[in-house]
Amino acid sequence: MLLHSEMLISIKNTTRATCIGYLALVLWVFGTVLAAGLKRIPTFEILTITLLLTSMVLCARITYKKLWPTIAQQPTGLWFAGIFGFYVNDIVFFSALKYAPAAHVELISYIWPILVIFGSLIFFDLPFKWRQVIGAMIAFLGCFLVITRGGNLEMINTHYLPGYIFSIIEAFLWAGYVIALRHYKDAPPEMIGMYASIGAIISLFIHLSFESFIIPTSGESLAMIIMGAGISSLAYLLWDVGVKHGHMRLLSILAYGNPLLTVFLLILAGKSTFSPYLIIASILVSIGAAISK
Repeated sequence: MLLHSEMLISIKNTTRATCIGYLALVLWVFGTVLAAGLKRIPTFEILTITLLLTSMVLCARITYKKLWPTIAQQPTGLWFAGIFGFYVNDIVFFSALKYAPAAHVELISYIWPILVIFGSLIFFDLPFKWRQVIGAMIAFLGCFLVITRGGNLEMINTHYLPGYIFSIIEAFLWAGYVIALRHYKDAPPEMIGMYASIGAIISLFIHLSFESFIIPTSGESLAMIIMGAGISSLAYLLWDVGVKHGHMRLLSILAYGNPLLTVFLLILAGKSTFSPYLIIASILVSIGAAISK
């Protein structure tokens, strides 16, 4: 009876952590919509502002919880994984938005849950299932429809290719970060504040060296404040809990509902135009992930 009770508590905690992680995915949907309206602002200017705000919020949390000694003891591998998965991922994400439509970027980058599932097979010795291969093929077909605008290779817009390449790189970076988080389960989620701090410093240096400062409008300023002090600060904490203590493969599958929601919100916000192939691609990507579970 005691063992049964402990199992129920464990399942309940895992389910709760998975739900917490999914809240992060919902927040990132709104973050993508806000980011789509910042094409006028240089990439590293955006990163300097948003990461500085994220750093301030999370460093205040570290101080409040007296976590600085714990932060200092974290392994070097975690720092590298965090900087690449968090900061470099943000660089390629905002770069992708400069070159390709936000809906395209979102759909292509959402091959990451499939990559997490396959990465889990490799790094966590989970059993191989053929339906995961089939699901991956269906998801990639959805991405192919986005790039070719319905399957016609002659319709590929070469102006978007850098954005597509950045989107694919982002997917691999984020998948690697998710797998690394699972490996470093004992690390405090507030480590994100350290990645943000390092990223803000590097971004400021690059911005001052290679970019021209553009004064944001009130709307652009508000978007960056919400993204940095709100969405980024909270979402990464929630995601950390979900990945480390939730059902990672289920969370990866649930993530595939996001392309549909993102495309809908982008169209609603006027950041993307409606087209049947976008909706079909979103559905295919979501089906691919569902089959892969």
